[in-house]
Amino acid sequence: QALLRLSAAHIDFAEPKTPAVIQARRAERLVLALDRLVHALPDKPTVVALQPSLNQMFKQAQSMPDFQPAKFAVVLAEFENKLKP
Repeated sequence: QALLRLSAAHIDFAEPKTPAVIQARRAERLVLALDRLVHALPDKPTVVALQPSLNQMFKQAQSMPDFQPAKFAVVLAEFENKLKP
């Protein structure tokens, strides 16, 4: 449930009114939380399936000056879709 709620934040990253630097900080923390929650899952095939999206989000969140919230939102939405049954 926590993973689904956090991944639903892709809507917030698509909001153009929030400054990119703030979105970048949020993305950093969100990716760390998602990573820890994913690795706590008992279903290892799910962990393996989610890892590419996590890797992409980590990469996007690493550079604050280059952070693009809309692109991050797309990957986060893909992550959310992978979680849904």
